[in-house]
Amino acid sequence: MEQNLNVAPIDEQATKSALTTSIVGLVLASLGLPGWIVSAIARGKCKKLVEGGEPVVGKLKVANILSKIGLPVSIVVTILYVVEFILGIVIGVMQNM
Repeated sequence: MEQNLNVAPIDEQATKSALTTSIVGLVLASLGLPGWIVSAIARGKCKKLVEGGEPVVGKLKVANILSKIGLPVSIVVTILYVVEFILGIVIGVMQNM
């Protein structure tokens, strides 16, 4: 049986870590900033694995997709929370005038 030497061995532990972090980041995306931080960490882990020559299949592919979804969602949610906070302050000040 011939072994394909062109394919890098899959680092299961790092892939599982990237997948777990991506899932947590996506779940926390609805909270804004915490999701942004965790999703950015997940995105970095995925990027590091892909650039290191890991094949983008299976768990790493799912982790990569989830981190690409979680990061922008958490950024948008954070922006919405900031806008809501600022509008709350402006409306509160205007009501006291």
